[in-house]
Amino acid sequence: MQSVLIREIANNRSEINELTQQLSSGKTADTYGGLGSARNMSLALREEKAQIAGFQNNISLAQTRVKVMDTVVNQLRQTGSDMRGQLLVGSYEPTENGQTLAQMQAGVRFADAVSMLNTDVAGRQLFGGAKTDEAPVRPSNEILDGVGSKAGFRQVMNERLQADLGTGGTGRLEITSSAPATVSLSEDVAGSPFGFKLASIRTDMPGVTTAEPAVSPKRFDVAFGAPLPESGQKIFVSLNLPDGTVTELALTATNGTDLRPGEFNIGADAVSTSDNFKNALSSLVRKEAGASLTGASMQAAADDFFVGGTDQPQRVDGPPFDTATGLRAATADDTVVWYTGDKSSTPARETALARIDENTLVAYGARADEDGFANTLKQLAIMTAAVFDPADPDVTDRYAAMTERVSAGLGNSEKSKSIDRVIGELAVAQGSLGEAGKRHEVQDNLVTGFLADIETTDVNEVAAKLLTMQTQLQASYQVTSMLSKLSLANFL
Repeated sequence: MQSVLIREIANNRSEINELTQQLSSGKTADTYGGLGSARNMSLALREEKAQIAGFQNNISLAQTRVKVMDTVVNQLRQTGSDMRGQLLVGSYEPTENGQTLAQMQAGVRFADAVSMLNTDVAGRQLFGGAKTDEAPVRPSNEILDGVGSKAGFRQVMNERLQADLGTGGTGRLEITSSAPATVSLSEDVAGSPFGFKLASIRTDMPGVTTAEPAVSPKRFDVAFGAPLPESGQKIFVSLNLPDGTVTELALTATNGTDLRPGEFNIGADAVSTSDNFKNALSSLVRKEAGASLTGASMQAAADDFFVGGTDQPQRVDGPPFDTATGLRAATADDTVVWYTGDKSSTPARETALARIDENTLVAYGARADEDGFANTLKQLAIMTAAVFDPADPDVTDRYAAMTERVSAGLGNSEKSKSIDRVIGELAVAQGSLGEAGKRHEVQDNLVTGFLADIETTDVNEVAAKLLTMQTQLQASYQVTSMLSKLSLANFL
C-alpha cells in the first residue's frame, strides 16, 4: 500500500507541476507535442495566420501607394483645370521677360507636373510602370531646353514652326496668276506634312468660277469674269492645319478704300479685280499663317515630341527647315526622350499587382506617358516654350491662337476622360484593398480564437484543478505518514 501511495504522490506532483506551468504561462503546453492530437490543427491554423499576415502586409503597402497615386493624379487634373481657367480670362500682356503671367505660371506648373509624375514611395517610382527603380520623366529643364547635344522641346517646336510657315511665311502655299484674271492657290510640295493643306473652296459670286484641277501638288483656281463681284460677296477657302483642325478664309469684295484684312477692291475689270483679290489673299494667308497655323504648328510639334508607349518621337528632317518636306525619327543621341519608364505592351494598370488573397490580384500601376498625363505636360510645355515678339503687329492674334488651342487641349473630353479613368480605376483598387483588408481581419480574429481554444488554458479552471490536486497530495502525504507508523513494535 505504501509503495502504491508513493507512486500516486509522484504522479500528483507531476500533474501539479504541469498545472503550475499552465497557470503561469497561460499555455496548454510548451511544445506542439504537448498538445497531443490537437497539434496538427494548431500548425494548420498558425500557417493560415501567417498567410493572412502576408496578405495584410501586401494590402497595407498597396493602400499607401494607391493613396499617394490618387492624390497625384487629382493634383494633375486640377493643374490642367487651373491653367485652362487662367487662359479663359487672360490676354497678351507681356512682362519684362517677354512672356505673359500665364506663360510664367505654366512654367511653374510644368515643373510641378514633372515632379509629381516622378513621385516615389520608399524608393519605388509610382508612374514608371514596371520600371520602378528610377524616375520615369526627365527633369523639366532638360525636356524644354535639351542637354548637351540633345535637342529639347523648345528647339523641336521652333524647327517645326519654320517648316510650317515656309520661306515666305505663307504656310507653304503658293499664290500666282496662272492666267489673265485667274488666281491660283497651290501647295508647294505634294505629300509634305507641313503648312496649310487645301481643303475646299466656294463662292457666292456669279461671275467667279472656282476649280480644282487634277494636278499634283493640289491647286485651286479662281477665275474672275462677268459680271464683276458686288460689294459684300465672298469667296471662302478652307484650309487644313497640321494639328487636324480647319480654318476658313473669307475674302470679301468691296468698293471701300479703307480695307480690312480679307477685303479686296472691285476693279474696273476682271483682271484688276483678280489682282486685288490676289494681293488680299496673299496678305490674309500670311496673317492666318502667323495666327492659326502657328498655334497648330506648336500642337503638332508637341504631338510628335510627347509620344508614349513604343512610339518614337519625330522632328523635322532638316536643316534647312523652312523648305523641309518630311519628318524623321528622333534618336536618343540627338533629342531628349521625355519619358524613360516602362514601355511594354502590358496595360498600365497591370504593371503593378498586389496579391490580396490566395486567388485575387489588384492592379494599380500607372505610366507617366498615358494620354491624360502626357497631354497635360504637352499643353503646359507649349505655353512655357512659346516666344512672341511684342513689336509684331499681329502678336495678339498669334498669342490668342496658341492659348485657344492650349485651352481646348486641356479641356479635351477624351484626354480629360483618360485622367478620370485613371482616378476611377485607382478608386476601384482602393475599394478592393479595403474590402480584402476587412475580410482578412475577420478571418484573422476567427483563427486567433481557434488557436486560443487549442493552445491556451482557462486560468480559473487550472486554478481549481491545482487546488484539488494539492488537497489530494496532502491527503496522500498524511496517509503515507500514518502507514509508515504501522509496525509490530508500535502495535505491541
